[in-house]
Amino acid sequence: MEEGEGELRLRGQAARRWAGVGLILGQALLDSGCEPRGSDPALVEPVLAAADLEAVRTRLAAGGGVRVVNVWATWCQPCIEELPEFVALDAAHRERGIKVIGISMDLALAGDPTTIESRVRDFLRKQGIGYENLLYTGNVTSLLDALDLPGSIPYTLVIGGGGEVLWRHEGRTTRDRVEAALGAHGGGDAR
Repeated sequence: MEEGEGELRLRGQAARRWAGVGLILGQALLDSGCEPRGSDPALVEPVLAAADLEAVRTRLAAGGGVRVVNVWATWCQPCIEELPEFVALDAAHRERGIKVIGISMDLALAGDPTTIESRVRDFLRKQGIGYENLLYTGNVTSLLDALDLPGSIPYTLVIGGGGEVLWRHEGRTTRDRVEAALGAHGGGDAR
């Protein structure tokens, strides 16, 4: 895991070497009492489902309308900093049929899957994040290859209704950037 400009690298031995550090950092962030963002977290029930590579492929396949996909993790500070942008994007565009989907890479680090799922769900609740999130359970390299990702998070894609990738962004992004990409690719008409 190499820290770069607003991103963290997840490939190979570096990810395994830093796994303990990531778990400690992730727990510290969860225990820090991060202020909830977006709507009242007491009213938001997170949508979180475990997903292997096939489930991710199915969820992102053609016929699903325009999707904004954010690959993130609770132990990634740039990821956490941009999450309110996706909450706002979801609130602004949900009625138009544009779906925001998060893919949590929290299981990329070693740990008990049940405990990690619980931590991610609690984190989503505290942050007031109600859009769909997938907790990726498969091999990290397989996901990186399948989505043609460089291995850095956060990473954002805009996927068209036919399953084609319309836009990619490596590193922290903003609602304005994603909306510009949606507009440039006709994402305003999600149906």
